[in-house]
Amino acid sequence: MLVTADVKIEALKDVSSQHVLDEGEGQSSVAQWREEHEAFWNSISSDRGGIRIDDDTKVVLEHFTVER
Repeated sequence: MLVTADVKIEALKDVSSQHVLDEGEGQSSVAQWREEHEAFWNSISSDRGGIRIDDDTKVVLEHFTVER
């Protein structure tokens, strides 16, 4: 079961290096995290005309724990 510990809505420019590390997907920098996430977001939105992503784009940042 997932238990949400914290949820924040922040501008993309404000995503911290700590969040990148906590996410645990292997990115070593915020720039790398952003590049990979933007590529994913664009790939899933291309059939709907794409989306505009910039520094002020809002993202939902969730921290959770896994309980068994």
